[in-house]
Amino acid sequence: HRPQIEGAAMAEPGSYEVLIDVEGGSPPQQRSSRKLVAGTAIAAVMLLAVAMQTSEDTHRAALVSAAKMMGLYAELEVPRKMALMAMEHTPKVEQELALSLASNEPMLADCANKAVYTNILVNFKSLQGNLTVENQTRYQTDLDLFTAKDSAYKEWLDSESAFRTAQTAKEQADSAAEYARGKFSEYKKAVEVGEEDYEKNIAPTIEEKKGLALQKEMIETLEGIVGKMSSSAAEATPAKLSDAKAKLAAIEAKNPQLGKLAGEVDAILSKISPSSPASPAAAAPAAAAPKAAARKLLESDFEGTVKQALVILGEMKAEVSTRITEIDTAIAKSSADLKANREQKLSWEVKVVDLSNTADRANADKNAADLQREKLAGAYKAKNQAYVDGHEGLDGDLKAFKEQIDALQAVIDKVKELLAKC
Repeated sequence: HRPQIEGAAMAEPGSYEVLIDVEGGSPPQQRSSRKLVAGTAIAAVMLLAVAMQTSEDTHRAALVSAAKMMGLYAELEVPRKMALMAMEHTPKVEQELALSLASNEPMLADCANKAVYTNILVNFKSLQGNLTVENQTRYQTDLDLFTAKDSAYKEWLDSESAFRTAQTAKEQADSAAEYARGKFSEYKKAVEVGEEDYEKNIAPTIEEKKGLALQKEMIETLEGIVGKMSSSAAEATPAKLSDAKAKLAAIEAKNPQLGKLAGEVDAILSKISPSSPASPAAAAPAAAAPKAAARKLLESDFEGTVKQALVILGEMKAEVSTRITEIDTAIAKSSADLKANREQKLSWEVKVVDLSNTADRANADKNAADLQREKLAGAYKAKNQAYVDGHEGLDGDLKAFKEQIDALQAVIDKVKELLAKC
């Protein structure tokens, strides 16, 4: 019983008709169903063959008709496959009846087959239940893969954010440590320069100040000697005047800057010094007549001369005192600056250590965050690929499940109708 296929071009351009005639008189319904499916498939193939060898319009029409035939074939094939699957381990007669029920042909209830109907109902419901579970599992698996991928993506985003934060913290820590090193170097240099300046310029002035203090003391001693002369000419003895001159010479030797003033005082003292005897013979009368020498001094402008000497000694004392003050000020400033720079150097040295340790920890944190980021990126990549692979064909699978479940349901409904009539 081979299907006969006839093809003829329609009167309207762009269309094509395929006629199918199934031979065999009045075969059983199941045989008719199988032949209809086979004929549909063969017709679709023939239409494709025609499409390859005809004009463009006929070619297009043949393709459209072939597509329709393939759709019809699919509609007929799905119920047939479901029937065979549901009744796989049942007797041949039950399989044949199930195929008939799966066809689109109407059937009359045959109550003699009630037991078969019942078995068919049980098997179809069982398969439908299994397919429903598979459908749900397929959908849930896709959802689980998507959830895993989405969760991995969010974890990776969080790790990326954590890495960027750690990277920024590391850069800031490096910058702070570098700044601290710069400040430490700055104050280290300042201390070195300060110490060098102190040794070169300040230390010598300390010795100078000691000498000035002695000079000041000597000047004050001279003021005392000369001051007493102003109140009593008897104080202007040769011994005291010689002592005063010696002290002046010592001051001038230690402080040449006071040489002019010392010379002026020495000249004044020379004016009030009693004349030394010209010969030993004259010495006796001089020694024997001190009152006469005193009277001679008093007769001169003794008071004025002494006052002049005291004024000059005061100038010498003021100049020495000023220099001592300058030295004290310079020493105090240099010492204060050096002390402050040493404190800053020590402070920044401690900060360099602390900030360098912080930078090391920040670098370690950044590296750890980078490793975690790379790890989670790999996990996301794997889960994303798993989702892509698992999601592929989902729509087709769900559509196929729906068609299969619907095909089973159609037979179930038909069987129920038949059983209801028995």
